[in-house]
Amino acid sequence: MIKEVREHPFHEITRLDYDDEVLKFKAPVLGTGQTSIIALTPKVMLSFMTCVPLETYKMQYNQYYPDNILLTVSLKGNITYEWGNRTTPTLKTRQSFLYHPQGEDAFYTVEKGKRFEQINIIFKKQDFGDLIDRFFDGDQKAEREKCINAIFSKSTKGTIFDISKDITIILRQILDCRLKGNFRKVYMECKLYEIMAHYLYAISSTHEHEIKFSASDVQKLQEVKQLLQGQDQIMQTSVDDLCKKVGLNRFKLTAGFQSIYSTSVIKFYHQSVLSKAMDELQENKKESISSIALKYGYGTSQAFSTAFYKQFGMRPSELRS
Repeated sequence: MIKEVREHPFHEITRLDYDDEVLKFKAPVLGTGQTSIIALTPKVMLSFMTCVPLETYKMQYNQYYPDNILLTVSLKGNITYEWGNRTTPTLKTRQSFLYHPQGEDAFYTVEKGKRFEQINIIFKKQDFGDLIDRFFDGDQKAEREKCINAIFSKSTKGTIFDISKDITIILRQILDCRLKGNFRKVYMECKLYEIMAHYLYAISSTHEHEIKFSASDVQKLQEVKQLLQGQDQIMQTSVDDLCKKVGLNRFKLTAGFQSIYSTSVIKFYHQSVLSKAMDELQENKKESISSIALKYGYGTSQAFSTAFYKQFGMRPSELRS
């Protein structure tokens, strides 16, 4: 049974902290969670939502952004989007897409009992075009067009991208920012350009001819990604082990993984394990940091803290403070 809602029926909402942009809420369908609207510039907004729904629900959201372009990011959880007569593939953890509603009804569906974190960066169409023009010279029409064609709409299929750890870190920094006044304005505008620089570069630098692997090779590389996402400790597997499991030689596995996912096998492996550790730090606050470090394969809490800082730009203790 899917509950369909067209607005957020909060019955309790409080500010987490006097200086914090994030609000805590309770709602009959969404359960307990957090939400925020943050101005990145006077014309570009960021919306944030996280909760564990009490029911599987479908939310209509195009009434809020009828002619905007949205950069939608799933920081955690699987979210299914649909508009018109089309349903996108489910947007999984740390995946994203650009979307232009163009007046059509648009919905997203979230499953009961499963935590999700969703961020939308919201642009007016003209402002988005002006921003893209900042990144491309006049002789880079092909690269600019590729970014435009990555937008889902009535007439364009669009593209789903895995977001890099750089974008994850920047988004967390925005949510945690405590600056005020003009310091905050400049900081937020810089963070917007950082996000778009990483995102547009990922789109414009993706060339099909650079990936010289067969369909079977690509399928095996996808299997490697799934295997790595299933690991709960560092040092639990090696590149040679992966080669044997999927039937690829070392060159095809390492070069192919780098080409498709824009990161090395080892970096992705560590990122996946640390992401699980981050989730546990947030959700299981009774367990000590040193216990969580050992659980995920780190011999000492110091080694865990160092790796965590390199990945997310903060210490485990800061996440819990």
